[in-house]
Amino acid sequence: MGADILSLNISIFRGSSAVEQLAVNQLVVGSIPTHGASKKTIFHNGLFCYLLSSSNPCYILNMQNNISVIIFDYGGVIELSDFDLINGIVEILGITKERWGDIYYTHNYLTNVEGRPWKEVALIVAEKLGATEDQLSTVSNLIEEVNSRNKVNTELIEVIRKLRGLGFKTAVISNYTSILRQKIADHGIYDAFDEIIISGEEGYQKPNAKLFEIAYKRLGVIGPETVFVDDSPSSLTSAGELGYAPILYKCNKDLREALSTLLNITL
Repeated sequence: MGADILSLNISIFRGSSAVEQLAVNQLVVGSIPTHGASKKTIFHNGLFCYLLSSSNPCYILNMQNNISVIIFDYGGVIELSDFDLINGIVEILGITKERWGDIYYTHNYLTNVEGRPWKEVALIVAEKLGATEDQLSTVSNLIEEVNSRNKVNTELIEVIRKLRGLGFKTAVISNYTSILRQKIADHGIYDAFDEIIISGEEGYQKPNAKLFEIAYKRLGVIGPETVFVDDSPSSLTSAGELGYAPILYKCNKDLREALSTLLNITL
């Protein structure tokens, strides 16, 4: 077998090419780290697949038998917005998303861990990026307006309740302040989840492995027994380390199809 080919019997991954086929009951969800290994990340129907060269070991999981817990992010998955807030902010500031991210991701612990309101942290970031008083005021108003229009993803909640009815546990892991717990209760969906893990309560933020380890302990599972659904690729980067099956959320239709394939059920 060539050094750049990894054969899984059911599929062959060659270089950086796309996956041509994927068995219903098997998916490469992570790799055992080796010193100096170069890990590739590819997508198939919204699923992350982590690949190493054939000379390095990979972890193959039989999803059909092991998955018992599905974990969801909150913002961008369970609660949806009709407007891309970050796009709106960077347009006001006249900068790129990348520039915003450079500063924001060195300050997001202020809200995700220390519990300061997201709007306050966003304005701190905007100020560090040279925003004028008028721009800060416009950003503040935009945040208030967009947040007031956010809605619960009721279609997904129906899917989550169906999963629970089929015997799966469900949970939330979110980078959020402690107000999220009451927010979920106010929306009348608290009973849809076995556990709610919030970064602002635990002192760790995604993708820190410790936040997932807390969830595993409370749910009584290990990583390979779980699926994690998030709309941010960066939040799914601990999949290789922890062994969970990551799904990048794009829309409800794609998510239903991905979960149906992983779990061998119809949603």
